[in-house]
Amino acid sequence: MIPFNRSQRLGLNLDQHIALDAGAGTGKTTVMAERYVQHLLSSEQRATCVLPAPLRNEPYGAGRVKAAKKDRTPLNEWKGLLPQEIVAITFTRKAAAELRSRIRSRIQSLRAEPVKKTDRLGIHDPRLRHQGDVSMLMSLLEAAPISTIDSFLGEVLAPHIDLVALHLSRDQLPDEQAPLLRTQALNAAWRIRNARDGFEAGLTKSCEEFIEARNRLAIRLGGQSSAQTVLTGLLESSLFVEESKRRLRARSIRNELPWDGSLPPDYLLIEDMILERCGHLIDGVVEDAYEYLNQWVDVFTRDGRHAFFVQNDSNGNRYTRFNQLA
Repeated sequence: MIPFNRSQRLGLNLDQHIALDAGAGTGKTTVMAERYVQHLLSSEQRATCVLPAPLRNEPYGAGRVKAAKKDRTPLNEWKGLLPQEIVAITFTRKAAAELRSRIRSRIQSLRAEPVKKTDRLGIHDPRLRHQGDVSMLMSLLEAAPISTIDSFLGEVLAPHIDLVALHLSRDQLPDEQAPLLRTQALNAAWRIRNARDGFEAGLTKSCEEFIEARNRLAIRLGGQSSAQTVLTGLLESSLFVEESKRRLRARSIRNELPWDGSLPPDYLLIEDMILERCGHLIDGVVEDAYEYLNQWVDVFTRDGRHAFFVQNDSNGNRYTRFNQLA
């Protein structure tokens, strides 16, 4: 198991509400999986000390818990939380499957006894009383609420579905269909020419402002194709966009440049955000450019006598230039 750094260890504090703010591939899912496992194993945590003790009945039916009762801790004597008592919510089904897989692998590595030399993947945890506890947790993990937001809310509403809707759709958007729908939505946005088109497309606010903003974006990004590429990327990274907007608003308050998001932000805010990340690189680039320019000046100064100026013929055109080249 790779040791955690300081920031990741801070994310394992079970008695605090935390927000993990990091880029892709930095270990957010690993920290979330480890935090989940610590909720299972820790006997003293806010959830067990503050909340009332849950009602834990042994599940009926053979095979629900693989380990026999004599080889594991009874559910009503388990000091930590059980998988069905922890809710883990993700934004996509792929992320939910990845998180469940990470948690499963972490639980499988637990050992109640000291690890043998031949056991390279085992991790001894003295909080386990029996090795059968691992099998118990693995069995209960299969029915644990590790899912997307819509799946979790669907389970919550299921007993009261008649109060919500008579014919509730249970269809979920397949992951492979989402890019197609985004492309269709962008194409529909480009086809809007007037207020009537906007009304038919479902616009509820000023259609003129939408058309003006759309055209302005296309002009600044160099055309409809470039704008559609940028917008597609932003739609696929909506969380990144929201986080950037939040940081931009916080920076505007800190720099005393109020911005509420309704108008384009002051360019100084954008400049400040960019320089914060790459400001330390600018000096090196300027020094390299200064050196190259000096070398060019030295060459021109030394060999300038061989240089000549090309006369500017204002009467020439492309056809005459082709004739001259021929």
